[in-house]
Amino acid sequence: MKSREIISLGVVSVVSVGLSFTPMAFSKAAKSTPITGSITSCGAIETKIDEKITKFNTNQQGHVVAFGNLKTRITNLIARLDAKSIDTTKLKADQTQLNVLIEKFNTDYAAYIAKLQETQTSSCGKSSGQFRTTLKEARALLPVVRADIAAVKDYMNNTMKPDIVALRAQVAAKASATPSVTSTPTATATVAR
Repeated sequence: MKSREIISLGVVSVVSVGLSFTPMAFSKAAKSTPITGSITSCGAIETKIDEKITKFNTNQQGHVVAFGNLKTRITNLIARLDAKSIDTTKLKADQTQLNVLIEKFNTDYAAYIAKLQETQTSSCGKSSGQFRTTLKEARALLPVVRADIAAVKDYMNNTMKPDIVALRAQVAAKASATPSVTSTPTATATVAR
């Protein structure tokens, strides 16, 4: 054997210096070394969870603003229609149901974020499955939050918009039924000098 011969066994390459190593010796050495991959993957998982919490808090603020604007616009529309003596009982009932849907979103979203933050209290590699269980519970809550958002959008598009269109038709019918008073310009006489 040459004094500087490279022996390649799969992933492990060793430069032998006159010693002969058997493949068995390499496999025993590989089994006895500690695996550090789990530590780095736990760090990566915890980082991703932190990023998700930040992302969802940002998105939640967007939803809160959008839903708040929607509630304000509906309230203003009801006030304007009431001022025109239009029957808004159906729209008021719709507004109440919309508020219930928005509150359900807020509650489910808070539960989801709380579950995600609960994973931060248990350590990734040392909590004997508690971390994984909590993470699975948080993942199960995410589709509920998404369904809540979809429910608000669906209710707005399929229930409230048709009611608003019907109210617009009532306003147009009422406007055409009442004769409008138009003023006629008065003629001014000019005096010639």
